Amino acid sequence: MGAARSTSPALPSPAVAAVGPWRLEETPDGVALRRDDALDVGLGSASPDWSPIDYVPPQGTARRVVLLGESTARGWPFEAALSPTAVLQRHLDEVGDYQCVDLAKVGANGEDLISAARCLPTLDPAVIVSFAGNNWMLSPPAGPDGAIDADPALAGHLADALRTGGYAGMRSAFIQAALQDAREYLDLLVLAQKATGASVVIAIPEYDLQGFAPPTDIETPVLAEASMQGWHELRRAAERALDEDRAGDVAALAGRMIDLDQGCSPVPGWLAGRAAMRLQDGPAARRALEQSRDAVVGLLVRSTPRVTVEVQDLLRSAADDHGFTCVDMRLVLADPDLPDLPDPACFLDFCHLTDVGIERATAALAGAVLGDGVQPTPGSGLPMEVQAFGHARGAAQLALQGQPAYVVREHLHAALRADPGIGGLLDDVRDLLAAPQPAWTHPAFARLAARPTFARFLPVLVGSSAEWPDLWLLRSSLEDVCGRGRTSGSPLLELDLLALAAPEGHLQANWAPARAHLASCCTVTTLPFEPAAPADLDVVVYLEVEYRTPHAAAGGSVGVCVDGAAVIELPVSRPWARHRMLLPVRRWSSGVHVLGFRWPVSQPDHGAAIEADASALDRRQFPTVFPVYGELYAARLTTVPAGGTEAQSADGADGCPGADTPPSTTVRA
Repeated sequence: MGAARSTSPALPSPAVAAVGPWRLEETPDGVALRRDDALDVGLGSASPDWSPIDYVPPQGTARRVVLLGESTARGWPFEAALSPTAVLQRHLDEVGDYQCVDLAKVGANGEDLISAARCLPTLDPAVIVSFAGNNWMLSPPAGPDGAIDADPALAGHLADALRTGGYAGMRSAFIQAALQDAREYLDLLVLAQKATGASVVIAIPEYDLQGFAPPTDIETPVLAEASMQGWHELRRAAERALDEDRAGDVAALAGRMIDLDQGCSPVPGWLAGRAAMRLQDGPAARRALEQSRDAVVGLLVRSTPRVTVEVQDLLRSAADDHGFTCVDMRLVLADPDLPDLPDPACFLDFCHLTDVGIERATAALAGAVLGDGVQPTPGSGLPMEVQAFGHARGAAQLALQGQPAYVVREHLHAALRADPGIGGLLDDVRDLLAAPQPAWTHPAFARLAARPTFARFLPVLVGSSAEWPDLWLLRSSLEDVCGRGRTSGSPLLELDLLALAAPEGHLQANWAPARAHLASCCTVTTLPFEPAAPADLDVVVYLEVEYRTPHAAAGGSVGVCVDGAAVIELPVSRPWARHRMLLPVRRWSSGVHVLGFRWPVSQPDHGAAIEADASALDRRQFPTVFPVYGELYAARLTTVPAGGTEAQSADGADGCPGADTPPSTTVRA
């Protein structure tokens, strides 16, 4: 991605020798593709990123159809059983002599698509199908040196836009730069069409607008002082309106929030979209949910793949301008009950499709390839056991993407409905997540490792002494759906709630290097845990925290909650402060619990934040963008039997107060 381009795409020379992991071989019957893993070091022939096919014969007299795209076009995670290319081939075989070539790649970026498009004239297709656009607006990651891994001019371009237009200006500049890469790809399709006479089919991707929630680790960029307080007050008012079933009041409140954040927060659009859905106002729901989906684009944060309104509009205009056939998945995958929104039955997560979605989307693509009003009927989909595994995998994917528990549970229930026999696998995953470390010693590990389709996911589940918050969500969802498994533990235990799940440290919302402490860019921090004490044991529970509120006004407080119930208020502190306190817990119930911190609204200096972020971009470093409300360096829970020597010693030595008494305090610079 770059800030500007001075050259136009050119057709490749006839000597193009490879595409992806395949070498191109000229034969009297056309061009064949033969896999050569040396072309794609690090992927290998078994990689799921590209099609695993080793050899594609020359097309001969068949009409060659080449499919380009990203993971949705590969059919992830069903690509081995139901790739869109295979489904397309099935439909076309019913009509005539066609050869479908799968050039879709999981994780394909703009460079991958441009490289594949340059090879199209050599492949001599009769039809080109493009099913791409979900990855075009992803933030560039960090390079080995921690700098922004993109065209060096891009960072300077974004810095200039930030200084002149704030975060909204930076976001707009990023989007325009990303669209330039997309236009180069589309221009190559035009050139390939002219060189080969091929027809071109453009698919406009859709996004699961009904089934997503905004990221939980960000809220709004730094705003001016009055705007910051006002934004949070409006948010609380909008959330109350939703809770009190006053959906009609939400749109105006969300609109005022967007006026303050200039469209750079995903929160107001999502609130307005949920309200519009309750009112069955499809057009308003789509507009609001699209705003929420698109708001994070250009803020250089970690995010999932997503097509945006700008990309959808670009694809539509390209089809109109060049006479391409357009298949708009917003129409193909529409919800029959609320047609302005996509059908949740078609989506496994944000952009990846279920077997129902793959069948519907590919039948529409086949109709576009055939033309003349021919419209194949979608197939029946996958065997139930494969559907079940896909839903289970989708549940894990959604949990790791920080989506709400109800969405994760829906996919777990769908997995069990499709195949009750998958319950054993779900039980093993639950038990492995609950197992004491090292988890690989648990019997469930061996059972899961013996499943070829599951073995590669095990490092995510057992690779650390601490579970990611997202894995806690997966575990609690599994317990809700499948019941609780057996747990074991000692009645005397200290839990380090900030134990690092990632060896490099606590990840930030952007791609900047991880930190040694947790910095919260949202007003609520949640730390899941499981106490080891038996449920029938009377206990004494101590909490020790070290924290600071770097931008909070004097006189405020930090609320501490256990499972949503407020237990104590801590004073704000700009230097690091350490507190040790007795929590009003007498017995732990079994399962996952949550310790929460409610931080006061922070007010960093807006102008200083803009300049600091622009200066970071000048150095090709990632901007912070979002305010830090609170930071945690330590959070430890100690549970001991009530009346035991450990409890008496701890209480007597430290004089730990109860929840109604000010905690002991130490402050350090």
